[in-house]
Amino acid sequence: MLGSQEEWSMSPAETSRPLVKVKVKLKVKVVITSSVLLYLLCYYVARQVTRFTHRAFSSSLHNLTKDVGLHITCRFSAGSLSAALVDPSKVHLEKDTRHISQTGALRGIEGRGGHPREGEAALIAARQIGRMDKWREFVEKVSVLQLVLTFLFMGGRRSEWMRSWPVWRHFKNYFPVKLVKTAELSPNKNYILGSHPHGIMCMGAISCFSTTYGGFSQAFPGMRVTLAILAGLFRLPIFRDYLMSAGMCPVSKPSLEYLLSRNGKGNAVVIVTGGAAESLSSAPGVNTVVMRQRKGFVRLALEYGADLVPVYSFGENELFQQVVFSEGSMTRGLQIAFKKIMGFAPCLFMGQSWGLLPYKTPVTTVVGSPIAVPRMAYPSEETVDHYHSLYMEALTKLFHDHKVSCGLSESHDLHII
Repeated sequence: MLGSQEEWSMSPAETSRPLVKVKVKLKVKVVITSSVLLYLLCYYVARQVTRFTHRAFSSSLHNLTKDVGLHITCRFSAGSLSAALVDPSKVHLEKDTRHISQTGALRGIEGRGGHPREGEAALIAARQIGRMDKWREFVEKVSVLQLVLTFLFMGGRRSEWMRSWPVWRHFKNYFPVKLVKTAELSPNKNYILGSHPHGIMCMGAISCFSTTYGGFSQAFPGMRVTLAILAGLFRLPIFRDYLMSAGMCPVSKPSLEYLLSRNGKGNAVVIVTGGAAESLSSAPGVNTVVMRQRKGFVRLALEYGADLVPVYSFGENELFQQVVFSEGSMTRGLQIAFKKIMGFAPCLFMGQSWGLLPYKTPVTTVVGSPIAVPRMAYPSEETVDHYHSLYMEALTKLFHDHKVSCGLSESHDLHII
């Protein structure tokens, strides 16, 4: 996602006004409004379906249990089931009642004095719970799929409402994604967070830094986090507004300078430094980061006195299977040529289901300790190299300190190229 300086970029002034022409503005707003209305309509329909299911389920249980004296207390009230569409894991039977139902079912089946219909009632309850589990799994898959399709096919300004959409909670729970804090970040300073590895789609970085469910705001109160992505994506109407509403910005020097100099203190700018080149090396079992020649973010940190913070997402490379072509091959050459022209690399990957959904592998994003950086208007190459070396050492230490607790073995090593 890290683009070159030659690609299209947005100045701070351009960031605050629409990209499209005046004649297109109305169409863009209509599309965004229609999308919001469609989302609200789907939510309303889901609520009505849930209430109908609750009534039907409660009625069937009542008819089956009233003549045998079996009392099953269900938490399938209209309110809780409506909330279940936001968090289906909250819907469940009372623990004690579930035990009674299962006991009654066994007595009915084994002929130990229990009424046979007790077992039937318990089986219906179990089936209903199974349906809710399938519904939860389906919602999680759709939540991830909407991000995958958005990433492949590319509303507004930063919107906490959009960053708090319930779909992001299901997106996080699909893998799941977890944020680990290792040190404090002061809201009186600015920081540049280097996120590694890129993977195919930066699922860990998007969940932790572009949604309220990622846990960054809770772990670091007073900090305002912004994920910087490929600047070329902000050329696309509508999708550009979608990205800005999620709190993302172009990874261009004018935009980053604005965040670090004219947006006050307490800013945490996240840059996926490996970019498209790193995505080409993404594969399960591989821990490779493209870092040795990526020094622009270090120079920027020195120019504005922003401390550097290494971040590593364990499990990011396990989410997709990718066909990795060897260096020097014709296909790899075509990928690199495409990346130079378009700014991103075409990866041949395959997910777990539906062809596009990633594997359900836990992703643990560990935020390391900040590296104190002095402010220098014109840092020398030696100074840039010094702090770049400190950053690589800190990233390597962060990887080895947390690799075992995050599911890797002691034999795994971090390769910096």
